[in-house]
Amino acid sequence: MNKISIYRINFVFIALFALFFVLFFRALFLYGLGDDLKSKSSNKVEKKSARYEILDRNGKILATDLITYTLYGEPSTIRSLDKVIGDLSKFFPKHNWKSVNKKLSNKKFLGRVLLIRDLTPKQRYEINSLGHVGLYFHEDNKRFYPHKNILSHVLGFVDREEHGLSGFEGYFGKSSNKADFIQDDQVTLSIDLQIQNITHQELSYAVKKFSAKGGVALVMNASNSEIYSLVSLPDFNPYDPGESLRNKNYNNKASYDLHEMGSTFKIFTMALALENNLIELDEMLDVSENIKISGYKIKDFKKIKEDISIRDVFVRSSNIGTTRIAQKFSEEQQKEFFNKLHLFEPLEVELVEKSYSKIPRRWGLTRKITASYGYGVSVSALHLNQAIAAIVNQGHFLPATLIKGKNNMRIPEKIISDKTSAQVRELLGEVVSRGTARRAYSKGYRIGGKTGSANKIGRFGYDEDRLLSSFVGVFPVDKPKFIVYAFLDEPNGIAETGGYATGGATAAPVVKNIIERMAPLYNIVPDEEY
Repeated sequence: MNKISIYRINFVFIALFALFFVLFFRALFLYGLGDDLKSKSSNKVEKKSARYEILDRNGKILATDLITYTLYGEPSTIRSLDKVIGDLSKFFPKHNWKSVNKKLSNKKFLGRVLLIRDLTPKQRYEINSLGHVGLYFHEDNKRFYPHKNILSHVLGFVDREEHGLSGFEGYFGKSSNKADFIQDDQVTLSIDLQIQNITHQELSYAVKKFSAKGGVALVMNASNSEIYSLVSLPDFNPYDPGESLRNKNYNNKASYDLHEMGSTFKIFTMALALENNLIELDEMLDVSENIKISGYKIKDFKKIKEDISIRDVFVRSSNIGTTRIAQKFSEEQQKEFFNKLHLFEPLEVELVEKSYSKIPRRWGLTRKITASYGYGVSVSALHLNQAIAAIVNQGHFLPATLIKGKNNMRIPEKIISDKTSAQVRELLGEVVSRGTARRAYSKGYRIGGKTGSANKIGRFGYDEDRLLSSFVGVFPVDKPKFIVYAFLDEPNGIAETGGYATGGATAAPVVKNIIERMAPLYNIVPDEEY
């Protein structure tokens, strides 16, 4: 064998030996460090990016992300399983450690077993300090709602992966233009947390006082339709919303549930008639006799024997008088006016829970009459309130919104004249000063409004024992800044109200209390002359 052949053999041998060592050390590297690298890579994949913060109109946090940790165990590398479980059970005694023990006992399983979610940084530190081999942490984000159920129907909730499922979280997560409203990873709502707390307290008290099934209370800016508070009861824990998904009584009663609104609709009837110069407020009407239309008997809650002015038809909430007024305009005029008020259009509010209004297929004489005093047409509370805001603010309509400043970019629609708006505000003030809503009267604060009481529909028609009682307030009534609304679902009369459960007896005081508590927060001082 010549020297060249020997050199070639030696070269091949050295190359193969070097390649063997490279592969050997590479295998050691992967065995010793691979899990660590894989863990870091896994963290990058599994760690969720933080969601935007949600703030109230004054910059207070309503929802944010917190860093949490998920603990995993690796059966193949845990040395003393009994010791590991014994130590961890001291931190979490209620955990199902029997099931964990069974999973971690399988040494053939080379993956990792999920042990505990949502650990705080302190808990992670304490567990790490135990020094156990085979325990691993993954960093996560968890949605945090510092005010829990107080805002549950506004904010909604998210799933484990922080996908919004309801409320604002669900709506905004899927919104195509949400980038327009996020600044510095924050979105600012129109909600005022202080007003939200006041509204929640007052409604909760009333629901309990009158043994109601639930209720709604909200505060809206009369000029731009921004929602300062929205409460629907019962509410729920956003960390455990299961019951709210199973029980329809937990629906958002402000935006999702539809109801015949009763006498609050008389605001629209008066506005329509005044706008078209069909009535004069001091014109007298005979309301002493019940009216029959298409087999339906129309009567008043309290019989009025004498002739009364159209002004008093509204102040005393006469169904017979309202029917007389409705006979002065056509079905087409009424339906067109309702359309201008967007009563039959989908809500634009930034919530998942929204419903279409229930509109009769045929809009004939009977429907015109019953709709004039709030029967036969079902809408949501937000439909009602954004329409009333338009009536009292010189006739300018803007849709209800939960995002601060959003409506500043819109041009309002002109619905009625300034004159008609002023006339309606005057009537609303008289309803509180001497009409059906005297329980909403507040010395020093100029509150106006309209009561509403409607019977629920039962199996055999309207059930006179099941009321929907409401009151919509306008404050200050001469120059409205706020719409304040309260609605009670099936309240019961008590001795204090003489057994009555109507809107004037149950809902009007809720609005009064909210206004008296919120007015100082907006530097609205009592008027000594009022």
